[in-house]
Amino acid sequence: MPLGGTVWTYGLEMVSTLLAVWPLALGSAISPVLLMLQAVTLASRVHGVARSLVVLAGSAAVVAVVVAVVIAGDRRTELLAVGNDKVVGAWIRIVLAVLLAATAVRLAMGANHSASPGEDPAADATDPGVKPARYLLLGVAAMATNATSLVLFIPALHTAVTAGLAPSAETAVVVVLCAFILAPAIVPLSVYVALGHRGPSVLAGFGNWLRVHNRTIGIVVSTGFAMFLGWAGFAALA
Repeated sequence: MPLGGTVWTYGLEMVSTLLAVWPLALGSAISPVLLMLQAVTLASRVHGVARSLVVLAGSAAVVAVVVAVVIAGDRRTELLAVGNDKVVGAWIRIVLAVLLAATAVRLAMGANHSASPGEDPAADATDPGVKPARYLLLGVAAMATNATSLVLFIPALHTAVTAGLAPSAETAVVVVLCAFILAPAIVPLSVYVALGHRGPSVLAGFGNWLRVHNRTIGIVVSTGFAMFLGWAGFAALA
């Protein structure tokens, strides 16, 4: 096949795979806690950008580990010829739907108080140090405890890895999925840069809004995607 035809075929396959996983990718980008952490970090005005970049690095490290584990697991399943990809993918979705439903129930039954991503980074506003270790751990914790995003990211990643794409196309799809799940850490940085001197005050207000509505957002997202994954899983089995 001519080079142009090969590129066109790979492109179509990549787009087709992205269209198949875009709801999961979009859902993985909804992370109030990580958004709140980045908004408050950038609003601190002291080393805000540097600290925010460290938070992003910590979150990216968790995503990289998840990608490595999922890809290794799918490759091993493929080599051992364990089961059917369609059946495996269906049960992955059903199990993750149950986990999301449990998350929604836990949030609904929890105490009605404003959530926080941990220690408020704005408390460091007068501290001249960047404190990379501290903010790296905050980034790791925010992503590692971000159950809803990870639960949606995993089946999307599984679909991309088992779609039979060419290595370059598969890599491109995985990168796009990683960009989605890391969007809550990336977008506040972009907003900060775009708004200039108004950035800290706008992000501080947004962070306060997220504190108030974090629990409601979590319940709605978890319930909605639990229904979506459950329906997709049982439909695939049928």
